[in-house]
Amino acid sequence: MISIFLGSISAILGFVSLVVGWQYFLEVIYGTLPVSLFVAGVIAIIAGIAGLKDHKNSKKDEEKLNNG
Repeated sequence: MISIFLGSISAILGFVSLVVGWQYFLEVIYGTLPVSLFVAGVIAIIAGIAGLKDHKNSKKDEEKLNNG
């Protein structure tokens, strides 16, 4: 019961803060968006390279099994 009450107060205060400080909120979003996109891009590149290596290794393993 107390968690619902505290959660409601927290949500209300967060909403009021967001409305009052909308400009500051947008500054934070604009500041973190490029960094987030960069990090996500690097992770995607690393995952792609790892996937290519796995695919290449699986073909080698398949050839070894077929050649016996």
